[in-house]
Amino acid sequence: MSILLTGDQLFIAFQQELAQQPLTIHTLVSLFFDFYQREAPLFNTLLDNQLTGLLTTSAKACLTQLTAPAQTNRLRYTNSFIAAGLTEVLLEWHTTQVGSLQSVAAAVEQLLQPESK
Repeated sequence: MSILLTGDQLFIAFQQELAQQPLTIHTLVSLFFDFYQREAPLFNTLLDNQLTGLLTTSAKACLTQLTAPAQTNRLRYTNSFIAAGLTEVLLEWHTTQVGSLQSVAAAVEQLLQPESK
């Protein structure tokens, strides 16, 4: 229970940082991976114990709150997709350590916004 509470608190801080900037794919992806680096012990504990669902749920809740005024069915699915995708990419990188975290973040950003690169 304390991990979930700590995870929720972690994503509140993430949400507060996101709310101070324009909500773009670049900001979201960069801040997510920066946040991982700053809070690596907690993230790594969750990842090592197959608790990625907690990360996904917290990330989705964060995105939903940030986009609440414009909530549509499409946006709900988009938030779910992005939250799960970021979590799974982080898990893949954490497990394999292939490439730098910055290169992974850049690849994710390009996947989510292919026309910008």
